[in-house]
Amino acid sequence: MCSQRLSPSEEFLILFNELRRAAKYDPKKLRQFYRQSAAIRQATDELYTFMFRTKLETMVEQGKRFHVGLPKRFGSDYQDYKLNWKHAVEDAGFVGLFAPDGQGPVNQSERNPGRLPETQRPDFEHDENFDPRYHNAGSVIDIGLGYLAELADDEIEDYRLRNLCRVAVEGGDYVHQVIGINLIKLADRYRRIPVTFVPAHVASTFHPGTKGLLTLLDDAVLAYVAGASNASIAMCRAVLEKLLKVHYRRDELAGEDLENLIDFCAGQFAWVAQRRKPLHGLRKLANRTLHSPGTGTALSAPDEETLLAAFANLKFLIEKAPVP
Repeated sequence: MCSQRLSPSEEFLILFNELRRAAKYDPKKLRQFYRQSAAIRQATDELYTFMFRTKLETMVEQGKRFHVGLPKRFGSDYQDYKLNWKHAVEDAGFVGLFAPDGQGPVNQSERNPGRLPETQRPDFEHDENFDPRYHNAGSVIDIGLGYLAELADDEIEDYRLRNLCRVAVEGGDYVHQVIGINLIKLADRYRRIPVTFVPAHVASTFHPGTKGLLTLLDDAVLAYVAGASNASIAMCRAVLEKLLKVHYRRDELAGEDLENLIDFCAGQFAWVAQRRKPLHGLRKLANRTLHSPGTGTALSAPDEETLLAAFANLKFLIEKAPVP
């Protein structure tokens, strides 16, 4: 039994490691010996129940895009769970806890469709809560505002309720038509940003409230989500330069330009070398954006692909940043 004082991430590490030890670090053994081994069955059921109860996966995948202050091994262990153990745990755990005795694994799509490639409209007959895995937040808000617009047009005796509905609808129209923020597109863009596990030695280098790496990265995400793509490109470039100088170059040649910095770090670290071309792609896109006054805010499909690849590569470089 895990202590209630443990954080969900710490409890996950304990339960997951207990399962890996019981299954000899082989997810195939979980599937083969779930019913024969009491140790495997207990460890699987406990982890399955924990993930079901805490909704840890939803918090990690659909919450904040940058997770700071997690236990050191959480990022790598969570990825191992997600890539190699998740389906085996869910198949066996569901059968063990909820299905009738003797029933085989339930078809995955029937009980846990996973992350959908596109969000869908809630089924209000059955969906009691907003679920960011399946629902577009902007679309849900639009549906709610549409309902309020209908109420505002009705002859409601309660004038306060009627005014509340009308003002809320007009506020939504103002955000969309005047400020220029499309909530549906905003929610879709947010889903495209990869989740990043920030190591402690990276997070501790820059303090909140300063224009450090994480602040710039957060600004880059918010700019992209809000539709300010050019600003996002410039901030991603700034993140890349700061990351390489502080965590890869260690202040040597601190005044070197980004082109030489990328090439130098690629010569020192194999995983940077593997990403040299897209990193230079980000650098060139940023230079073109910053020095072309005629560039609009809407990106071409190739340029948006370059920007999204930049977020993925920054995630990788942050998570792989060498410890001093």
